[in-house]
Amino acid sequence: MPDGGSHRESCLFRQRGVRLLEIVEALLQPFWQMCLLRSGPQSLPASPLLLVIAGGANVAAGAMVAASLTPLTFSGGLMLATVVLLLLGGLTFIILWIRVKKGRWVQTVTALAGSEAVIYAYLVPVGVFARAVAGGQGPLMIPVVLAVFAALLWLLLVFANILRHALSVPLALGGIFAGFYLFLTVRVSINLFFVE
Repeated sequence: MPDGGSHRESCLFRQRGVRLLEIVEALLQPFWQMCLLRSGPQSLPASPLLLVIAGGANVAAGAMVAASLTPLTFSGGLMLATVVLLLLGGLTFIILWIRVKKGRWVQTVTALAGSEAVIYAYLVPVGVFARAVAGGQGPLMIPVVLAVFAALLWLLLVFANILRHALSVPLALGGIFAGFYLFLTVRVSINLFFVE
């Protein structure tokens, strides 16, 4: 029969677990809304702490995706994800500087990094499936390729929406900036990590 102390500790841990889930949900909710194209970076506070959290989540999720969908190890995936995040921050700064909207940098990069982390989280099970079930080849790779393609299109739309809000431009122009970023990211990633 459990004593009163262990029961209280169990309840305390359950309460903390519920609070932690509430905190995680509160952190994810604005990024999920951006992934559904329902809001933009202006819905986030200009918080350096939130930028660090979103950037950390982006690098962690990006490393998992890279390690599961490419020949890179997890440490190689961490390096790739870090380079991609730095590229995201640098290009965003340049675009905002050109448009004389540098004050929006923290919110914009937070929105881009956090929403990209959400989409990466969608790709993690796809990568696990590709490694475990499909073995990286054969007809079972068709759904993997389609899922990755769908995620890239989704990411393009989400980035276009975020940049449209941040730059105060039409969605089409935000899409051009987003497409340029994705193209440049792929080129830099291939040249740095996959070409011998």
